[in-house]
Amino acid sequence: MLVATFLLFLIPLWLLGSAWSGSFRATPRDVARDWRWYFLIASVLAGTILAIAAIVSSFSWSYNGGSPHGLLPRPGVWMSLRPIIKWSLIASLLLALVGRGRSRLLVIASTFSVLFVEWALAVVEMD
Repeated sequence: MLVATFLLFLIPLWLLGSAWSGSFRATPRDVARDWRWYFLIASVLAGTILAIAAIVSSFSWSYNGGSPHGLLPRPGVWMSLRPIIKWSLIASLLLALVGRGRSRLLVIASTFSVLFVEWALAVVEMD
């Protein structure tokens, strides 16, 4: 299960890596950063926090005996990461909508891929 978690989370991490590299590529017209560029950087940062928190939460959920059949595991790190995941998901989407550039599309795709990975891990655990 841990290998599946690691492999599935490579998708959002790759998207975020591409967003980070694309947001700092400087072309002559991008030298003067406008306010929308700062929203883009904030959205990429929020997306990175979301991905890292989701990875740690998934590992903690599995380690503490979590089950997708409705049984909650014993308390662990996963409980304290739930609000961080929720608010960083909302922040990354809203900030990416205001940001500019192609990297914002990568942030949005990364956010939805984190949701997909969480769903896919629940489906894999059902078997």
